[in-house]
Amino acid sequence: MYMGKPFAREINDIPESVTWGLKQDIEILKRILHGNSNRHLTAIGSGGSLTAAAFLAKLHELSGSVANALTPLEYISKPNRQQRNKTVAFLSAEGKNKDIIAAAQASLNSSYLSFSLTFSKNNPLAELCDTTGLATVIAYDMPWGKDGYLATNSLIAMMVLIARAYDENFKLQLDCEWIENRRNELREQNVLQQFYNSRPIIILYGQLGRIAALDLESKLAESAFAVSELCDYRQFAHGRHLQFTSPKTPLVVAFTSLQDKRLSEMTLSLLPHHVPILKVDLPEDPVLAEIIGTIDAMLVTEILADIQDIDPGQPYVPKFGSEIYGLDIRELLPQKKQNDNPAVEFKFRCTDKNYVHHGIEFLRQLEAARFKAIVCDFDGTFCDTARRYEGLDEKLVPEVERLLSGGITLGFATGRGDSLYNDLRKKLNPLFWHKVPLGLYSGSYILSLDTENLTFPPEDSRFQELLSWLDTIGLLHRLEAKPKIMSNQMGIRITGHSDYLQTLAAIRYWITDTGKIGWRAYCSGHSIDVITENAGKAVVVQAVAEQTDSDPRHEILRIGDSGDFDGNDFELLNDGLSLSVGPVSPRPGSCWNLLPKEFHGHIGTLYYLSSLDMVDGRAVFSKHFIEKAKTLIG
Repeated sequence: MYMGKPFAREINDIPESVTWGLKQDIEILKRILHGNSNRHLTAIGSGGSLTAAAFLAKLHELSGSVANALTPLEYISKPNRQQRNKTVAFLSAEGKNKDIIAAAQASLNSSYLSFSLTFSKNNPLAELCDTTGLATVIAYDMPWGKDGYLATNSLIAMMVLIARAYDENFKLQLDCEWIENRRNELREQNVLQQFYNSRPIIILYGQLGRIAALDLESKLAESAFAVSELCDYRQFAHGRHLQFTSPKTPLVVAFTSLQDKRLSEMTLSLLPHHVPILKVDLPEDPVLAEIIGTIDAMLVTEILADIQDIDPGQPYVPKFGSEIYGLDIRELLPQKKQNDNPAVEFKFRCTDKNYVHHGIEFLRQLEAARFKAIVCDFDGTFCDTARRYEGLDEKLVPEVERLLSGGITLGFATGRGDSLYNDLRKKLNPLFWHKVPLGLYSGSYILSLDTENLTFPPEDSRFQELLSWLDTIGLLHRLEAKPKIMSNQMGIRITGHSDYLQTLAAIRYWITDTGKIGWRAYCSGHSIDVITENAGKAVVVQAVAEQTDSDPRHEILRIGDSGDFDGNDFELLNDGLSLSVGPVSPRPGSCWNLLPKEFHGHIGTLYYLSSLDMVDGRAVFSKHFIEKAKTLIG
């Protein structure tokens, strides 16, 4: 069966794909990558998308954090550990490859912050991520349709989007003339013409060019042109040069750059004179180098194809090849043993019977509770964190209004300010506004949604003391943006992981050293929230308890998404009957995640709210919810 499109035509379309990538709205992608800049990133892709995944991982590392790229099978084979400081990216042009779907499904048991990037708005990967809340969906429609047999335009366009997300000043100008000139530069070296069938190819790279080398190896393998191997110049020195003494002397494709000029020149000059060496010079900029190098990989593939009179974009794929591609690893791999106590394992990292007992006791209290009010976090709980500027997720509005109409009071304890006030007034029926208390700026200002004129308390001048001290010790200049002080809360945004940890530790030291009793510093995504003794999410709970004449420990349900010790919902979920839609603390009497594995984040909140029945003006968890929770606790 013949598949694909003419490869040369696809390469000539690359300038248009670059232009398209430069024009797309990348706000959500940029927000996600910046918001997770201090987290370990694992980028997952298969086939050509693995090149994009490796490129994403490299740019994340250049920003100062740890990252790696894996195939779906490599990811699935990893131990199923819960790591708080991790983000997972699922990359796929069409979003329907069975392997990437399997990798996403394997993540359902984790609490990783994830996102998917596809070039098709309606696809199985996006649907899985959206319906479960597993990952933020970023989907574009590629105007050129799907790629041919080899990844070309979708790959380059995806790399351009990723580059722009990390660098708002990123620019790349190339046209058909540039493509033709680059093609001629490679041809005129008269090296690839020395390639013959079955001749091996060694692909060398230095500090730059690894992503391009990875893509070239992939294209040579998928086209069945040559057996190739890639390694850096120094790894090559460890015995890999011995094959140049064999009758089948390899052809060398060497990616070079100014950063590696002396190393590459000396290495290549020591090879036997009869070894054909194609030199591919890359730009100095590390981001441009990998994109240009990946285009070069496509041009090298095209030239080798011309020599053999083969079109790699339209190969004949035998039936067994299609059948191998169509295998579903979900059906073929042994199923990982399902834990009988997943909620207990998630909370305590073990399932000792004493910990199970804690879960049973918590669930007993939850089943007996008759709630007068609910107090919730907002970002990550009532909206996708990456889409927080879109406000309350519309999926949640019917459940919120159902509970409000039944008599429940539903309040929010949030680091947000008037943006949340305005959003809720747009989306919720005015009849319910008086039943929606707000604790803005982490409880600095507590009001009702029906309040007409907002009057925020002034900023606490003591924050300036902290900023002055951070400046004195040289940490202030590392901040991503000017700290934002609102009343009794200050938010500090930091990009690099090490800077983030050092700044958090420094602030906590300053709080202790200066005797700021009641001050706290919490992690909030990519920022640090510093709160004075006059604010806090627990303050909001107490205010709602007084307003509704409720027992805050037994008659107010609390819901958040970041309940572990460092999380900005720890204070909210640390006491009483509290549920998380994300990480939890190991405190036994509160902060449990009782979501089935297919629900995460704000979709998990929807599950909790829809599981509440209204009985005589009180909210009680349904029998179905309790029975399901029992299976999670064991």
